[in-house]
Amino acid sequence: MKKDIDKKTLESGRVLLYLKHEFLSNRSKETLFPLLSCLRDSNVIVPVNVTMSDFDKEKFLNSKQGDVVTTSDE
Repeated sequence: MKKDIDKKTLESGRVLLYLKHEFLSNRSKETLFPLLSCLRDSNVIVPVNVTMSDFDKEKFLNSKQGDVVTTSDE
């Protein structure tokens, strides 16, 4: 796999799915490194459910873009 892949090429996720399939079919460095490179260059969205205390939620909701918000509670 070439080093610089156009973001438009990776956008649909087809390349990532193909490389994942190749790796699962043949678990080797030759198939792992292209998969990792693709992951590095892709935008991957991971859906999560976050549980926050009311205090931490208030800090988060009152923050501005670029602010770093840390939680006080577990």
